[in-house]
Amino acid sequence: ANGISNELTGFGSVTFDGTFSILTAAVTSGNSWNLIDISLTKSFGANFAVAGFSCQPDAFTWIMTSGNQIWTFSEVTGNLTLASCAPPIVTPAPVASATPPTAASPDSPLTSCS
Repeated sequence: ANGISNELTGFGSVTFDGTFSILTAAVTSGNSWNLIDISLTKSFGANFAVAGFSCQPDAFTWIMTSGNQIWTFSEVTGNLTLASCAPPIVTPAPVASATPPTAASPDSPLTSCS
């Protein structure tokens, strides 16, 4: 359920320097879960990782895609969120002649994520 999960809480400081393993089954898109209490003084060591997720260029966000689901874990907030990406929508280019149609421009949006 939205907002209901195990959460690391307490007082003081904690350093995460291993691999988080997050179970991502039986959930609903658009939900968010707080996994680490924001009131903790937390740091993340060089060995921190989230199993199955990729660290993003900002070095604080971890993302995993599974089908049309996009999972995001933030080291800053301690939140895990889930969004769904709509299936690709392909709009064929209008054909003005007997010339075969070309592929859509790489700049044209083919998907929409919420």
